[in-house]
Amino acid sequence: MKNLSRRRLLRNVAMGAAISSHGFVDVARAKVVGPPTPSPTNILLVGNGGDFRDLRDAVTFLQSAPTGQASPTVIQLLPGVYDADIELATLGLTLRGSGSRATILEGSGAAALRLNNHNITVESLGIRVHTTNGSEAAITSISSTLGVYLSDLRIEVTGPGAAVQNMNWSSYEAHDLRVITEGVGIDTRGFFRVYGLNLSLFGYNSGWPHIGVRHKGGRFWCFGGWVGTGYQSDYDGLARVDYEVFGADDPVVGFWIPDDANDNTRLQLYNVESFCRNEDTIVPALPVNCVRLEGSGAWARLFSCMMQAETPSNWNLTESIWNSTDSKVESYGSRITSINGDTFGGAALGVQTFSVSNDGFVMDKWEGGLHRCDASDGPFTIKLVYKLNAPQRGIGEEKHFVKVQAPKTTSREFIPKEGKGGIRVESCH
Repeated sequence: MKNLSRRRLLRNVAMGAAISSHGFVDVARAKVVGPPTPSPTNILLVGNGGDFRDLRDAVTFLQSAPTGQASPTVIQLLPGVYDADIELATLGLTLRGSGSRATILEGSGAAALRLNNHNITVESLGIRVHTTNGSEAAITSISSTLGVYLSDLRIEVTGPGAAVQNMNWSSYEAHDLRVITEGVGIDTRGFFRVYGLNLSLFGYNSGWPHIGVRHKGGRFWCFGGWVGTGYQSDYDGLARVDYEVFGADDPVVGFWIPDDANDNTRLQLYNVESFCRNEDTIVPALPVNCVRLEGSGAWARLFSCMMQAETPSNWNLTESIWNSTDSKVESYGSRITSINGDTFGGAALGVQTFSVSNDGFVMDKWEGGLHRCDASDGPFTIKLVYKLNAPQRGIGEEKHFVKVQAPKTTSREFIPKEGKGGIRVESCH
């Protein structure tokens, strides 16, 4: 089909039909099933009874069209199973299936779909891939693209790879995304918005991390969804027993900004539930978290979320929120079972720890909630701000100050105790 325009394609099909009527078989054009009809909506049908049986042939046909010539902008996949390993490089192309359980792309190794142009849409498909390393994925951007749109997709990944990979600062928008992965769900460095995410992690002594969203730079927004492992629950129609993770060398993290992320990477979650559990965690350094921030200046905001991390063998090894000293977590109306580090809440419960190293600290408007004050190493002063020209600053916030002392063995367990010095809270005008 190389360098075959649509007009020439129609002419060749007509010739093939004429030859066939005289008893000859046009073997060279066996891929074409019936004469394709010109469509005012520029839809190219692929599958049994379509313009092409093979998806690769349809993609090659579009990419070989002469510059400036009108060509189909939609590839419609009829129900069936198709080989993956396809590069989509046509500007404004839509790849549309007949439903996420009716049209399936299957592949192994490299990405099933490689996106290499702007304004590409992939919708109503199921994708099943087996990955052999962490750099492989079901869908990946191989260049910086503007406007990648995903909708009504069901992606199943075995191995350490990802379902969706965006490492080139591309801009993604996804709706109704269902992911079942043994490795990573969404691996991104760029800008990614998802509306409706259902992401399940599973694995049995695999020896690699199980991560819902690994965000390495830019911004990530999730509006509604569920991310994490199951709790002795069954798969929905798959042969696997459940969505659990079991393995002493298998970290489990719902949303992760790693230490190699770009500075000031942001994560915003709205109405998201995350339940992360490892059935066999015995290694103290192994993370099991719903949200984990390691990157410098990493910032997560949670709005009406539920976060619960568990390890039944040792509950002290998990934190639903794990926050480094260089990162920041804001929580608004969320239910969080355990926290390592500080969180901040405006009109919501936050948790923050102060010591002599914070002497003279001026609290900002979002720093409401419980404030643990450890004066074991000496006295310090915390200042509250009120400005007449900015009355919203510090107004209407509920703050609780509790004097505590942290045992030397851990930074997470605080007990009420008198320290060596006092604590003073004063107004700062």
